[in-house]
Amino acid sequence: MKKFVIVLLIIALLLPGCSRSTAPDPSSNISEGPESSASQSSRPSASPSPAVSPSPSPSEEIEYIQGRPVTSQLDVDGELREAQLIYCDIGNSGVPIEITMYADLNLYDFSLDDNGTASFIPKSGRDGLTFLFIGFAFDRDAASLAPSFMDSYIDFKDIEFDGSTSVGDTGLSGQYITASNSTSVCHAYLIDVDNYGVVTIVYSSIRENNDDLVFEAMIDSFEFC
Repeated sequence: MKKFVIVLLIIALLLPGCSRSTAPDPSSNISEGPESSASQSSRPSASPSPAVSPSPSPSEEIEYIQGRPVTSQLDVDGELREAQLIYCDIGNSGVPIEITMYADLNLYDFSLDDNGTASFIPKSGRDGLTFLFIGFAFDRDAASLAPSFMDSYIDFKDIEFDGSTSVGDTGLSGQYITASNSTSVCHAYLIDVDNYGVVTIVYSSIRENNDDLVFEAMIDSFEFC
């Protein structure tokens, strides 16, 4: 009888040990939750460092027209100014003369009139002496157009015809004319275009202002499409 009791006691002691070793411990799952949460909260944030600019969103990606970004900068006598791309068809002659050029639209209003002339006029007011016009004279050539061309733009006292010269930094060439009086100075480039006619670029400014420097920076960005 004593042997039977001892055997039962041994079995009873062995059974709980087996239960602990084989059954899953639910407390281990409970404790892992808070521990895992605490571990995650102590990890470094995945946000970019404030010193690094985030990648631009699709709405902030640079847009292009005719292969040129829609915004750029103009170098105006060493000063960089924000500029927007102008893309238009000038002349309304039936000949497609498409151009692009960067313009300071903070200073000037842009318009395209019924004759297909692109105009840039100061936002500060139309004094009639400060402007940049880009047009097209169909079925004309620069040499024959030059002698009387400035008559429509300025009541000049002095005029100079410099012949064919470079048009700013564009890589183009054209007849260059300068006309002036005591108040303003007017410049013109007349560019022959494949025997179709002449692209005319005319800009004028009051002597005391620096609009001519801005216009020249704009003209430097002029391109045919």
